[in-house]
Amino acid sequence: MGLVIWTISTFLILVFVLGKFAWKPLIKVLEEREQNIRRTIDDAASTRQAAEGLKAQFEAELNSARIKTNAMISEAQVDAQKIRDKIVHEAEEQSQRLIEQTRRQMEQEKEKALQDLRKDVTKLSLEITEKVLRQSPGALKDQTPLIEGFLKDLEKGNSSNN
Repeated sequence: MGLVIWTISTFLILVFVLGKFAWKPLIKVLEEREQNIRRTIDDAASTRQAAEGLKAQFEAELNSARIKTNAMISEAQVDAQKIRDKIVHEAEEQSQRLIEQTRRQMEQEKEKALQDLRKDVTKLSLEITEKVLRQSPGALKDQTPLIEGFLKDLEKGNSSNN
């Protein structure tokens, strides 16, 4: 039994010495380590929350940028369509003006040609009349087929010019 008493007494002394000198510093170190671990976990959680906040902010800004970009593209497309329509409209107007100008020039040329033709016909008629009148009145009857043929040729020339 003596050995049991010595073992128990040594154990109690060891527990007392450890409790007095080693237990408190060991518990203090463990508590400090626990606090460090908790602080690290809290820091990690706050960092994660901050990262999630930044991610949400980035996604919001990205969506906003996409919306603005799409709006700008749509506006550019609308502006491009307006410019295209304006250019087409101006081209059509210019085309109509050119067509109208060409028509007027053609009408003027036609009128000028008709006036020239009338002058020529009048001049030729006067020349024929003068030649016929210079000859005797009996010759006038002989020249009637010639004059009628000339006038028919003149009419054919007028109808082919129109």
